[in-house]
Amino acid sequence: MLGCKPEEIILHGEISGLVTDAQTNQPLQAASVKLNPANETISTGSDGKYLFKSLVPGDYMIQASKPNYAEGTTTAVVTSANTDHINIALDEIPVIHYSTTALDFGFNLTSLSFTISKTGPGEVAYIFTPSKNWINVNPMSGNMGNETDSIIVTLNRAGLTQTFINEWIVIISTYLQYDFKDTIYVNIKVHNPIIFNPNLSYGTLTDIEGNEYKTIVIGSQTWMAENLRTNRYKDNTPIPLVEDNMAWKNLTTPGYCWYYNDEETYKDIYGALYNWYTVKTGKLCPIGWHVSTDAEWTLLTDYLGGIGVAGPKMQETGTTHWLFADGATNSSGFTGLPGSYRFGGVGGGGNFNNTPESPTIGDWWAVPENDVSEPYDWWLQNRVNEPTIVQRWTGAGFKAYGRSVRCVKD
Repeated sequence: MLGCKPEEIILHGEISGLVTDAQTNQPLQAASVKLNPANETISTGSDGKYLFKSLVPGDYMIQASKPNYAEGTTTAVVTSANTDHINIALDEIPVIHYSTTALDFGFNLTSLSFTISKTGPGEVAYIFTPSKNWINVNPMSGNMGNETDSIIVTLNRAGLTQTFINEWIVIISTYLQYDFKDTIYVNIKVHNPIIFNPNLSYGTLTDIEGNEYKTIVIGSQTWMAENLRTNRYKDNTPIPLVEDNMAWKNLTTPGYCWYYNDEETYKDIYGALYNWYTVKTGKLCPIGWHVSTDAEWTLLTDYLGGIGVAGPKMQETGTTHWLFADGATNSSGFTGLPGSYRFGGVGGGGNFNNTPESPTIGDWWAVPENDVSEPYDWWLQNRVNEPTIVQRWTGAGFKAYGRSVRCVKD
């Protein structure tokens, strides 16, 4: 008679344990405990305990986690009909706070600061690593307890030429055996500088505000080689700034604005746009200088060979600021720039002509010799083949227009 082999019975086991704070030994409620390869996750109760039941005997990995704590990982071996007790202690880790995640230096700032602080236990060591050597951080490193540390970031802007620069500062913070990596972004705007004629000798002029301009001798005249950008008369009284389109359109009194109402971007390159009522005061240019007259523009273009050929000799070279560079030599040193104009009075709704993406016009007021009530302007048109300069009589209906100003020495 053949014997029967009894069926093998496999008894399941269990894993239980306690999740605690490694520093205080207090139980951690609502800690997440994951068991692999069973792929089962449970949460600890108010007593910090957990229990996995009905486990097939074998090797397991346990991962315990809780917000603001470092993850804890350990192994367990389940045997038939037994409970394996596994306690896990988690290190609480500090949460680091920054007053900002981006420093925006714009066109002119060279120094900004931010603060670093933390919540949570212990002392944190930190070290800063800028992406470029012209970004300086003070202090470069430190240790932080419960205080808030102030960090100063300074820039050396010398030699920066890109229009927009995006760099960063990497921060490595260390607590116990844990490292944390954060980033503070450094955003910078840089003006593409005016391209003056390197073969000519320029003078300098300073206005009532302290703005400095290059000047150039052309024939018997001395001209500003940049557009006027003051917001004060030479007697130090302020000129009204008018940004609203309809308010600008309806002006019958002095006012000025910046191209597209963006002083930061355009002041240093294109200067300000002034209406005729501002020019007419006779107080706009620095002492010893005056707004260029129509006769002086004629004398200038005649000296350069006539109105038909003067344009290329007056326009800044290259396409840094102009849409087209064809034919432009700036041999006179005048360095005409596309400050364009702002509609007013009978024209437009106070909006700006041209767009920053299509800079093709420079437009300057010209004072008539006898009747200052009827102004002129001179228009430098940027064309595909070569720039042209045009004299225009603007008439009484266009006095609210905003145009650039060049001053001439008395």
